[in-house]
Amino acid sequence: MRIVTSKGETKMLKLNKEQIKSLIPSYTCHIAQELEYAYREEAPFGQIKIDVYADDISKPMTMLFVNGFAGTGLYGDASKDKNNQAIKKIILDCFTEDQEDKKEVWLSLYSPDWEPVVDTLFDGFPSWKANRLIHRINLKAFQKHKEWQAKIPKGYTMTRKSENDKFRWILLNEDGEIVSECTSVWVEKVGVEINCVEIGIETKEAYRRKGYAALTAAAFIDDCLSRNLIPVWCCWDFTKGSRELAEKLGFDIIENRRAIFLSNMK
Repeated sequence: MRIVTSKGETKMLKLNKEQIKSLIPSYTCHIAQELEYAYREEAPFGQIKIDVYADDISKPMTMLFVNGFAGTGLYGDASKDKNNQAIKKIILDCFTEDQEDKKEVWLSLYSPDWEPVVDTLFDGFPSWKANRLIHRINLKAFQKHKEWQAKIPKGYTMTRKSENDKFRWILLNEDGEIVSECTSVWVEKVGVEINCVEIGIETKEAYRRKGYAALTAAAFIDDCLSRNLIPVWCCWDFTKGSRELAEKLGFDIIENRRAIFLSNMK
């Protein structure tokens, strides 16, 4: 499938699986990850269908990932207007034709140059913006949390549960009620992000602001490190509690990625 401009010039090509596979060695981190998932049609959380568009098959300067691991991603050179017009058409096709059915497309911008381009291309479309914060554990900073067992409140119990590929650490109170729970959202077994584990944390409202989330997360992270797994913390910049907890536990921000949430409701 090709996306063609009005002048008949092909500007964005939809890549097939073998073309996607050939690009993987040329990229690192999230771009290689998106290409791998697109080729395998599988992510840590299950099956996924990612469409990859590029302005060149062998050496793309611009790529678009539709319905990727991090939403619909824009990567590379944002200055080519004909490419951008083709990209606009592809993104508009993501919206339902039924205007009564509101739909939102999450655009991940892998370069800050894309933000003014998207603003211009979709002028008049409702949108809101945020930053996706990607963290990795700082081993030195985490050291002060290694003694988490000594901090478990009297009468409370910390226990580990596992099911299939997932595992979790749970803090229980004297009555056996779950106070806080830290879970592996996904565990990456292959590819560039191999052995990475994304953390999910939930603490009951009545038990918040008592240090229980940090305590449970510390047990989870310590478990990961003992098994050579890499803890990953992802959150939005507007989730203050998650940001502050990540910092408290010793996570460093390794990527601050701009995102635009675009609506089809004018």
